[in-house]
Amino acid sequence: MEYVDLYLRADTEKELLDVFPLFMFDENDELKDAGHGWAIDWDILVIIKKPVFERVEERDEKGAPKIVVVEPGVHDERFHANFRYRSDLVDITIPDRFIVRPTVLSKSWSV
Repeated sequence: MEYVDLYLRADTEKELLDVFPLFMFDENDELKDAGHGWAIDWDILVIIKKPVFERVEERDEKGAPKIVVVEPGVHDERFHANFRYRSDLVDITIPDRFIVRPTVLSKSWSV
């Protein structure tokens, strides 16, 4: 039993959906969250740069210090998914152009 973790990215949602086999979709042609031997987190928000906040002297209506955004965050507008499957249960080949190999993982799966 081997788990395979893939981090996927495509320019369009359709492009990414097209790589998954039919058994991963429900009767309404919607991608399921999980099935026998696989799970997926779909449409992940990927932050390229975190926003910068600053506390100011001004207070809000409840008396708490106001926090303002000094620099907004930057998000990757492409479509992302985190996909885990068991290679002994799921026969799937994802084209390499959709696979991202991050140096720092923001997602860890529990077994």
